[in-house]
Amino acid sequence: MLYLTKNELRVVAVLAVVICLGSGLTYLFKRYPYLPDLVNLLDSPSIYIKTNVNSATAEELEEVPYIGPYTAGKIVEFRRRHGSISDLEQLRSIKGIRPTNFERFVQYLEADQ
Repeated sequence: MLYLTKNELRVVAVLAVVICLGSGLTYLFKRYPYLPDLVNLLDSPSIYIKTNVNSATAEELEEVPYIGPYTAGKIVEFRRRHGSISDLEQLRSIKGIRPTNFERFVQYLEADQ
């Protein structure tokens, strides 16, 4: 007979749950082929209203996907020092904003004056 400790039983239970969830999701995606499109829609910029980088407060900028408190503060500070932003590419010059992060959040911003 096979004897397992409590921790080993927990691991087996977690693995069983993961396998069941994976199998269930695979079944759902095959049965309803439009589900992946709905999941991808939730992460697309088409459901977000573009935020004006010139008029937004730091708190409003933090609501933009991929912008945290640090980046929001840097954008507001840049705007205070250099005036309004005419082109979103100006945000690339802000120290601390990585190119990959810029590419992620720029689609949710606009630079209307």
